[in-house]
Parts: sequence; C-alpha cells; structure tokens
Amino acid sequence: MGVSVAVTRVAAPTVTGNQTISTTDLGGLTPKAVWLIATRGITDATAADGAGWYMGASDGTNEWTQAYEDQHAQASANSEWEQDTTANRILTIYDGTAADVVEGAANFVSFNADNVVIDWVDAPASAFLITAIFFAGSDLTTHVGNQSLGNTADALIDITSIGFEADVVVTALLEGTSTAQGAVSMGFVHNDRAATVTQRCNGYSLRDGFASAQLASVVKASCFAKIISSGGLDFMGTAQSFDASGFSVQLGNARTPVNAAIGWLALRFGASPVVDGKVYTLATPTATGNSDDNGAGFQSQTLFYLPTFCVTQDTIEGNLNAGSIGLSAIDADEAYCNTISSEDNAADSNSQSLSDDKAVNLPLHTGAAGMAATFVAFTSTGVTLNWSDVETTARLYPALAIETFVEAAAVTAQPVMQPSFAGPI
Repeated sequence: MGVSVAVTRVAAPTVTGNQTISTTDLGGLTPKAVWLIATRGITDATAADGAGWYMGASDGTNEWTQAYEDQHAQASANSEWEQDTTANRILTIYDGTAADVVEGAANFVSFNADNVVIDWVDAPASAFLITAIFFAGSDLTTHVGNQSLGNTADALIDITSIGFEADVVVTALLEGTSTAQGAVSMGFVHNDRAATVTQRCNGYSLRDGFASAQLASVVKASCFAKIISSGGLDFMGTAQSFDASGFSVQLGNARTPVNAAIGWLALRFGASPVVDGKVYTLATPTATGNSDDNGAGFQSQTLFYLPTFCVTQDTIEGNLNAGSIGLSAIDADEAYCNTISSEDNAADSNSQSLSDDKAVNLPLHTGAAGMAATFVAFTSTGVTLNWSDVETTARLYPALAIETFVEAAAVTAQPVMQPSFAGPI
C-alpha cells in the first residue's frame, strides 16, 4: 500500500513475443509506472564493446524512449542519440553502430500484480541485461510523458499534461530534429509543495567525427543539460512553478534546443505526501570501507545515483574525468549499476558498456576499474555503502532518495469484559 518502489534485473529474450518482468518486492501490488534501463552489457560485471545507453518509461498509457551510442574501435569518433516515437514503444536497443539501426524493440502491453508485460516486436541478437524499476501503491499517482522544447533560446516551457502537482520527477533529454553528436542527460527533481524545488542532472557528450575522442561531462543544479560538440554548455533546463497541472521548464544559456524534448516520469505521493523524497549530491568518499551517505535525512526504500567523475558542480569536465557515466538503482535487497565509458583522446574509439549487481561500478574512461561499492543497509538517515575502489578526490553523484513507507498497524478492538458475580444476587 502507500508508495512502493522495487528494483530488479532481467535478460532480454532473443526471440519475439511477450516477456513478463516480475518482482516479489511489491507484495502483490500492480505497478503504476515502470522505468527500464539497458546497456550493451549481457553478462554481469563483464564489459561489452561499445557504449550503448537505452532507456524507456511507461505509466500504462504513455511511453517514451531514449538512446545513445558511441561506436567502438572507429578511427573517427561516431556517436548518436535516438528517440523512438513508435506507439507503445517502451524500449529500443540499437545495434551499436550509432547509425539509428534497430537491433531490438519492445512495446508496453500491460501491468499486472508484481509485473509488467512487454512485447518484443523486434528480437535483440543478444540477451542484453535490463534493469527494471517499478512504482506502485495506493497513494501513488504517476504520469509519463514528453514534450518538445521548441526552437527558441531561453524559452519558458509550460508542461500542463501531467494533471497533478508532482513530488518527484525523473527527467531525460530526448533527441529532437538535430542530428549532431550524441548526448545524454538525466535528472532528478524534488518539489516540496511549498515553492522549493531541488534538482540535479548530469550531462555527457562525445564530439562526433574527430580522429581522437573528445568527451565532456557535467553535474548541474538543473533538470537537464546539453553539452555542445566543442565541449561547452549548449542549453539547459530548470524545473520550476509546480502546480496542479504540472510544472514549467526555464531554458537557459542563450542557445536554441533545436526541438530536443524533455521526457519525464512524474510521481505524486498522496494528497499530502505519505513519504518524502530528497534530491542532493553525494560527494564520494576517498577511503575504502564502509561509508554513510546521510544526504537523504530519512530511511529510504529506494536510492538512485547518477555516478560521474566530475569534481565541481556546474563545471564542465573534459579529458580523464569526462568519459564515464551511469545510473545506480538500489532497494533493500537488490542493487544494479549500469554504466557507459569512452576513452578520452583514443586514436581509435575505445568504448564499453557494463551492467553489474553492485550499488556502484563506474569504470575509468579507459575501461579499467574505477569506483566501486556494494550496498550494506539503509539507515535511519540514509544508506551505508562499502567502497572497494575510490578516487583520491571526491566525485559528484546526483542522487534521488525515496522514503520508506511504514503503514500504520490496524487497531483491533478489544472485547469489553462483563463483570462476574459470585453467589446469589
């Protein structure tokens, strides 16, 4: 009941037809939304050639997809981002060539108790690992949607299709009409319903067509950020003005978004929130061993990170700190980290994808071991992770925590005891 979030991982089938993705962690609840993430990884903790990032979301009525690819072993860098707008399309996996060639495609079919059913209308050639994040509960309202950002610099984009004031929004920057080099940007937004909005995002790009790879990465206090081919900020969006219809996004940096789109998964935690959310930035520890992340300030049921090698917020990183990004999804009994990496200044492109059952496994830009941590426990104020690999300088991870829901125990009426009398009346 209340609000429940659950994380699991499955392998994509290599034949067409329906696939049921299930979890036992919802306790029989029917999901109200699902978020899917895949890379080119097919074996846990084993890197696969090529950086491929594939995402999709559905609320049972609406869907969006987003993809990014950086082709491996090319004399000139070859990257692209894609959005598949086919009706009901929840996930599209491309073939790794950054040429918009579909390798696998699935449509949303239905939500049922503890599962989602998707239909693979185009079977992947490999059993790519897919992280699935379910959102359910009697107090939860969800909306998945997307909207073009138009072609006007610094415009105010009013999103009114959501139909409620959201507490948390997960965002993704989706391809528009531009065919420039690929880019990735994901974000987390928290609205406290009292005019305070907290947001973080990552931004990542690879300059297309250059003989040696040129990468850029950033962490910003916005809901998305697009990096231009030369490594500077292209445009950004800041979420604001939440109301009963949705929210607005203020574009910035005086550059046009060329009809790129924002995709969102909006969550409302009841008429008055029955659970809290928190968006913040984790500065990673610089020593191995157990470390507490108390950024949430409450006991979480689910925690998401956007791992990066960035060291300063709002500063675009290049070179060695720019080549790797990921998404970690953690609940009380499962944790999965999906990442992509590309080697900076490589003569031939050296890119990889990874899916691991760790809280964090973010390789260096070269693909060598980088930062790694396993989940220990949620605490009353956050989470304990055990770090087996760290950097000597703290790195920035945008984070979203969702509070655990503890349902009040039912009160059972006690029978009223009648007095007893000994002897005659």
